[in-house]
Amino acid sequence: MIYQRVCGVFNPIYSAVQTRNIQTTVVVPLIQKWRKDRGLPMNPYHAGDLLGKADYSFVDGRPTPYTVGQAKRIMRDRENLKQIIELSAEIDFAVDRHQQLLAAEENRVQQILGNKLKPKGLNLLKSK
Repeated sequence: MIYQRVCGVFNPIYSAVQTRNIQTTVVVPLIQKWRKDRGLPMNPYHAGDLLGKADYSFVDGRPTPYTVGQAKRIMRDRENLKQIIELSAEIDFAVDRHQQLLAAEENRVQQILGNKLKPKGLNLLKSK
């Protein structure tokens, strides 16, 4: 018995037969699907009551000061809000300008067609 174990360790033929292949799967996609199905955020440490609310409260009802992470998050959210408002205004401006350009082009085409297509000859005399 000991001889087989020793031969299995030192003999490449025995060791090739006796090796095990252990395969593992990634659990993260399963957890993400589970969280998505339940309407939870993908990363629980980036949103929720634990991050948004204070760790403690005063007895007299005073508001608690923001933690460093909360202050950074509030500033980041304000920056994101400003950027969203600016980009939304740019999109609104672009949509309005596009509509104005289309209307101007339509007016130009109508004006060209109006100048070209005038009654002539008998039709001109009948219209007067």
